[in-house]
Amino acid sequence: MSARPIREKNREALTAYARLSIDVIHANCVNLNLPLISASVVQGDALGGGFEAALSSNLIVAEQSA
Repeated sequence: MSARPIREKNREALTAYARLSIDVIHANCVNLNLPLISASVVQGDALGGGFEAALSSNLIVAEQSA
């Protein structure tokens, strides 16, 4: 997600991004309804939905600079 939809106040793009983020977070929170462990790999900055998605995982692997 770039800053463009925010600057342009593009409601459709922001809503689509929010829904996608929520879908990922929900899937991680319920472990895809399977007996498994979820993991996130963070390379660089994790902001917004990406940060929340990483936090919803059982395991986070991150670079030192992340």
